[in-house]
Amino acid sequence: MISQTHADRKPRVRAVGLAGRGLALVMLAGYSPNLAAETWEMTLEEGLNLGADIMLQGVTDFDHLDFSTPQRWDLTADPILNLKFDHSAVLIPERSTLTVLVNDSPLATVRLDAATASGGQLSVPIPRSVLQDYNRLQYHVVQHVGPECEDPFDPALWSRVLAKTSITWTYDVRPFATELLDFPYPYFDPTGYGPLEFTLVDPGGLSAGELDALSWLGPAFGRIATYRELEMAAPASTLDGATTHALVVGTPASNPLVAALLVGALPAAGEGLVRTMVHPFDPRFGILLVAGGDDAGLRKAAIAVASDDRYELLSGVQSSIREVRDPIHRPTVDPSPLAPAGETFPLTRIGIDDHTVRGFYSAPIEVPLTFEGDTKVRVDAASFTLRYAYGAGLDTRLSSMEVRLNGVALRSQALDDPDGEALTELKVRLPHDLLRPSNKLLVQFHLFPADFDPCRFTTDRAIWGTVFANSEFSVVRDHFTMLPELALLRHDLWPLNIAAAGQGVTFVLPEETDTASGTAAMLLAAQLGVVTPGNQVDIRMVPASATVLSANPERDAVLFVESNPNPIWTALTRDGTITASGDSERLLQRTGLELLRASVGTRYATIEEAAHPNAPSRSILVVRGSDGAALIDAAAAMARPDVLFQLSGNLAVLTPSGGVNTLAVAEQRQVGTVSVLSRGYSFLKQQWLLVTFGALLGALVLTRLVRGWARNNGGQAE
Repeated sequence: MISQTHADRKPRVRAVGLAGRGLALVMLAGYSPNLAAETWEMTLEEGLNLGADIMLQGVTDFDHLDFSTPQRWDLTADPILNLKFDHSAVLIPERSTLTVLVNDSPLATVRLDAATASGGQLSVPIPRSVLQDYNRLQYHVVQHVGPECEDPFDPALWSRVLAKTSITWTYDVRPFATELLDFPYPYFDPTGYGPLEFTLVDPGGLSAGELDALSWLGPAFGRIATYRELEMAAPASTLDGATTHALVVGTPASNPLVAALLVGALPAAGEGLVRTMVHPFDPRFGILLVAGGDDAGLRKAAIAVASDDRYELLSGVQSSIREVRDPIHRPTVDPSPLAPAGETFPLTRIGIDDHTVRGFYSAPIEVPLTFEGDTKVRVDAASFTLRYAYGAGLDTRLSSMEVRLNGVALRSQALDDPDGEALTELKVRLPHDLLRPSNKLLVQFHLFPADFDPCRFTTDRAIWGTVFANSEFSVVRDHFTMLPELALLRHDLWPLNIAAAGQGVTFVLPEETDTASGTAAMLLAAQLGVVTPGNQVDIRMVPASATVLSANPERDAVLFVESNPNPIWTALTRDGTITASGDSERLLQRTGLELLRASVGTRYATIEEAAHPNAPSRSILVVRGSDGAALIDAAAAMARPDVLFQLSGNLAVLTPSGGVNTLAVAEQRQVGTVSVLSRGYSFLKQQWLLVTFGALLGALVLTRLVRGWARNNGGQAE
């Protein structure tokens, strides 16, 4: 049961004394200050993550980008599109144009002449009347190099819209809305830009109950932000130190801020409470208070914030949570989910719908195929049955469809029916040695119209190809690999992502857990929330103790270590499971043998993987920093693909400048089993010469036996 308490909407000011600090906080509930207007020039590469310029080719071509209008912005002027582009210098300006549209409303058309061939620019306002929550920015070109006759595949027919193109926004930030019914807004604006940002605020260390609450909040925040990610600012001990939205978690006994923010309204034992309020020192931000009368109540409050929609009954400024049953995590929104179990699965099971492309320069249809990090595809046991269609009016001599896997062309199929085909299929064998845990299969239609006349205008919008979502993969897989191996983390943090969806992952924090280690744990938990398949995310944050690993041998573990060692880290370094280090001297050793000793004078962090001391089939990941800031940096690095793709071996040193140095100093072990069939295939492939010789020898022996039998039974043997 969740009850709601709607606070008075009138502005009110209340001075609250923070116990033990004598700090007066100005609490603003429902206050709506006038915020200064802001201007932001948003480049496409920064705001929309456009990684490359947009190429437009052929006589006619078009492309688009989607962008949004943030809900928290009151636009005070029409946004300005600052278009930057280049184009071929041989285009005929009288017949070549670039047209820009937003939501199908034309904004401007520019002639592609000598003045704009290099460094072309166009600034045009986008009328606010055409903008919606989600918008489409469209580019259309008409390009000619000849007065009458020209080849549509002439390489001189091109224009390029640069990723440096920008939109200049001028807006007022709307006051922070203290309404839980809209959560995660306004802490996270789904139509906004940038990450979800929080600062963990706690005057002291984190209690076991607070860690349990963060175990729920971290993955939920990750799934709220998805690709925009969760960013945690440096933790603070007071609200005036929070430079983003503030997250206050705890009970009146564990966190003095809870009592300060809830004077006269403390929750009872076993009761949870969630409250939202304006940040007293920066009205652009808010404070999310997740509290409880005790640890049991705090857990209920965290579950209410983190769970699926059926528990999102919070409303008003404050809600009390008395009971939560059968908690369910927020569903994953992973754009490239893991391939499901079983040998055969359609594209719909990996999030791919029917897809149609048009035109001469149709973009390839991309199909991401993602497996677990320990997946090994059996020899000659993978195929793709492609179900597709294409339209009439194609030149059947030139039109074709191509299938590529990880950049390697596998099959080309002629589109040879002049009337087109409504549904046909093509089975393509997928070489097992090309398949990896992360794959990309491309279907490329090469379309060319029939009766093409270079001296007559021909539209290419009528030629099309479609890939249907009932196309299916058939893949027989084994699961085994050698551990420890940090390179496997690049596959969605494997094996932690699989463990979080199954037997669970234990985050072991220092005995005296401070807000820095809690912040680091939140960052990694958020990333695991994004990449963990399915809806279950079983993460448990606990303070270090001598028995925490032995008490949970079925769970993988992540050990967070700052400069002060804890009993687990001490035990693991003593027996050589992980490397040891002091404050100023670093010792690298294996099985008691000293390999390297060096003095280090700069702050650094390490990521190390080792066998779980109580379960050889499980792993323990050690994230270590010389101080809290380094620990947070190390956890944040595990969300960066550029860092993950540099990892290898079992130990990575992260330098303050962003570099990654890796070492392999641990003996690997095989995790998982190889099927007899796979062993047989591998033997036949590797020992083909021996097998061929054996077959010939067997044939000779069999021939002699048959001849002897025939001679003894009155037959003829020559």
